Amino acid sequence: MTLYLNGRNLLDSAYIVARRPFGARPGAPRWMQAGLQVRF
Repeated sequence: MTLYLNGRNLLDSAYIVARRPFGARPGAPRWMQAGLQVRF
């Protein structure tokens, strides 16, 4: 049994990922994921 936790942009920072092909694109929003994996 494994418990896992993932997070992305936890401080909710505003940043630009790319400027092409159609202008500035913002970074990922605040995101968290938790789960439990069970193997038999």
